[in-house]
Amino acid sequence: MTKVFTKLPSNRLCLVYEFDIPELVVSPSESEHDVAVQKAATATGKVAATSVRATAYSRSNPSISSVQHEPFDPTFHVANGGPAARFEFVYDDKHPKMFVRIVTSLGDTAEMIIDGVLATRIALHTMELLEGNEMSKSIFPEATPLHYSWRHRVNFFQEIFGTKARVIFAEIHMWIAKRCSFFMDSTLSPSRDVTEVNDAVSLFQFYESMYADQPASYKLYRPELIGFKGFVGLLEEWRREQDMWGFFYLINFSPKVAAGSSSRVQDITSLSARYRGAFVPPGAGPPPFLWELENPRLSRQIFVNNYGRHQHNFQAKPVAYVWDWLEMAAPLKGCGCITINGVFLCWNRGMPSALDESKNPFTRECGEPIATTQNQEWFSKMGPWKPQGQ
Repeated sequence: MTKVFTKLPSNRLCLVYEFDIPELVVSPSESEHDVAVQKAATATGKVAATSVRATAYSRSNPSISSVQHEPFDPTFHVANGGPAARFEFVYDDKHPKMFVRIVTSLGDTAEMIIDGVLATRIALHTMELLEGNEMSKSIFPEATPLHYSWRHRVNFFQEIFGTKARVIFAEIHMWIAKRCSFFMDSTLSPSRDVTEVNDAVSLFQFYESMYADQPASYKLYRPELIGFKGFVGLLEEWRREQDMWGFFYLINFSPKVAAGSSSRVQDITSLSARYRGAFVPPGAGPPPFLWELENPRLSRQIFVNNYGRHQHNFQAKPVAYVWDWLEMAAPLKGCGCITINGVFLCWNRGMPSALDESKNPFTRECGEPIATTQNQEWFSKMGPWKPQGQ
C-alpha cells in the first residue's frame, strides 16, 4: 500500500520570548551577549560554553511574530548535529522592548539535547547578567528517577502498536474512499471541515487536501486571572471541543525528556500519574523519520508542555512567548505555559479552525491573544535533516 505522506519536523525547537525592559537599548553589543550566554550555560552545570552562542541586534518596531520569522543565518545556526543552542537578542530601536529567539537542539541522541526548559533557563540567566545582576540559583530540584518498568513497556506497546493499527486502518479507509468516491460523494452529506484533524484518517485526508501546505496558527496569552489550574481546566474544555482522545505530555529530566500520555487531564497535575503514564524512558526527542508514526499518534492527542515556574533577578517584564517545533505538522494541536517572575504566559496552536473562538476556550477566557503562525523556513534556509555522522 502506498505510504501516506505526513510532514516531518526538524530536530530543532524555536522559542521566542517578549519582554518589556527597563530602558531603551539602541546598539546592543553582540560580544557582551555572547560572553553572558556562555557564562550562563556554564553555570547550569549541564551545558558546555562551546555548545551555545548568542548574537544581538536592533529592529524597527519588531513583534514576537516578526522575530519568530526572522531569516535563519546558516553561519550562526546549526543545521544538524549538536548539542547546539543559539540565542538571538532582538531590541526595539524606538521602545524599551526586547525579544529572545532561541533555536535549540532536540538531538538525535540523549547526549545532543539542550531541551527547551534548559535553553530557557540559560536565556533567563543571561538576562540577569545583562542587567548587571548576580545569577539566581536554580529553583529546579533534581527530578525523581523514572524506573522504566513492565508497566511502561505495556504503555509503549499500546501507544506504538495501537498507532500502527490505526494507521493501517486509515490507509485502508483512504484506499476504499478513493475507489468509491463517486458513490460516496453522491450519497453522503457534505463533508466536515478537512482542517479539523483528530485521528489518523482525518490527518491523511488533510494532507491530500488543498490545505496541506497551510501553516499552523498560534494564539499567545498573558491571562491575569487564570493560573496553571485554570489552564488545566481550559485544556480539558478544548479537548472536548476538538473531540480529541487525550493528552501527550513531557516529563523533564533536563536536558533529557520522557514522554507520556493520558486520557485524563487530572494526570497532568500529578507527578505520580505522569510517571505512571510514561511510555519511553528519558532521552532525546524522536528524530524526524520517526514522525511518520508520531504524527498519526499525536493527531488524536493535545501536546501539553508545562515549562514550570522561573524566578530570576531582573527587572524585565514578560509579555508573551511562543513554542515552535520547527516544521512540525500543522494540524497537530498543542498548548504550553510558563511562569516567569510570577507572570503566567500560555499559548495554543493548531489550524485556524481549531483556534476559532467558538471552539477555543483559551481565546474566550484568557483575553485578547497575540496571533502568529509557525515558521516554515528551517529546511529551505538550513537544508534537509541528516542523521548524526552523515
